Amino acid sequence: MVFIVGVTIATLAGDNGILTKATEAKNDQADATVKEAIGLLWNEYQLEIKSSSNEGRKESTKIASTEIIKIQGEETNYSAITATSFWEFLLTDKEVINADGIVNVEKLTGQTLDRGNGTDTDIYKIEEKDNFYTLNYINENGESKELWKIELEKGDGVEINISKQEIKIQNSDKIIAVELTVDSINGEEWSFNKVTEEEYKNMLLDRVNKMVDEEKKELCVKLYNLMNNTDFKNFQEVLKNVMRDYPGIEEMTEEEIENLFYEEIVGKEEFPSFLVECVWEINYNLIGEYNKETEELLNANVTNPDGKKEISYVATENGDYTFSVEIDGKQYYKTITINNIQNEENNEKDRYEVTDYNYDIALRDIELSVFTTFSQAYIILDDIAIDVSEYIKNEDELSILEEHIVQEISGINRGEVDIIIIKDGKVFYGKEKVGEIR
Repeated sequence: MVFIVGVTIATLAGDNGILTKATEAKNDQADATVKEAIGLLWNEYQLEIKSSSNEGRKESTKIASTEIIKIQGEETNYSAITATSFWEFLLTDKEVINADGIVNVEKLTGQTLDRGNGTDTDIYKIEEKDNFYTLNYINENGESKELWKIELEKGDGVEINISKQEIKIQNSDKIIAVELTVDSINGEEWSFNKVTEEEYKNMLLDRVNKMVDEEKKELCVKLYNLMNNTDFKNFQEVLKNVMRDYPGIEEMTEEEIENLFYEEIVGKEEFPSFLVECVWEINYNLIGEYNKETEELLNANVTNPDGKKEISYVATENGDYTFSVEIDGKQYYKTITINNIQNEENNEKDRYEVTDYNYDIALRDIELSVFTTFSQAYIILDDIAIDVSEYIKNEDELSILEEHIVQEISGINRGEVDIIIIKDGKVFYGKEKVGEIR
């Protein structure tokens, strides 16, 4: 009897058992259902694109990474999809994925499946990488299984070339960072176009006028912080600081403070022009690098993976890094994968920043808004990380790297120096100015 029971259990639940096979079949069916639904939406997206293009109207371009779809026409009073990519089509038009690409199985398929209902694992996820969209199933162990893959249409798109330069520790083969630089677009290196001050300001004003109110306010916060060396998080914090000397300001609501700002400081209609003048004053890269002396504007506007208007980015951990390039008002994207950095994973990369401290260099805890200690420091010269840890000076609960030491070792008396600071085995990178009034 024991033998028979054992055989029966094995028959039901073993690796090749009936129950196991049934579960696998059920899972395979779920995968097939989700895969088919995504495929149908891809076809629908393509049909809507073509339907719009056949309306015979004004030309525009819709882009996602290297995906480019042309829509022809002269008028705009026709029905067309609002998405600028298949990703956005799934996210905004169909609402079947969230911002992380995780699929809402019930909304996509119209039914609840036995799998794919998690938030971190046991999920179906749409991912965009290089020149492909993929549908992956990720199980409870974080293991990924590719179910569907489609190559994006290259069309007459923009080819973005990004170089990778390894940064190694002096006298060692250990790679602690990789510098990524957008070198060229469509095989052409960066070039500058002649643009007068008036033309440049008009271009800036056109850009600002196209922003929604929240984007204008975010730009105002960035500009204010840069001009005043502050760290305000939102528009209301800036306004409270600007209007702090007005009588009764403490009792006013946020709306009343904002209205007072427009009435007393700058009119709401003049707000865009005010932002343009601020951009001009500090030469903030809003639409491309502009040289005031030569009146030349860079032929493309690049945003690095950190959201900064720069053509370079230093990666200090492995992962995917995406640059965006704007040309003639259109956005193009390029993702680069880094997998050869020999540092431990840094889960605190957004908590600390390399910054200045009374003209010296320090590490700031962004969460607590205090300076902190660190154990190692490097100056990057010719892609070599030179150890300057012996020059770290500890003061109470913070560490500093004295500016004059940085100048002496780097040979740079005035300008930007690449700095890497290590705290608790985690690597943090920053560009720091030396020899300048800050």
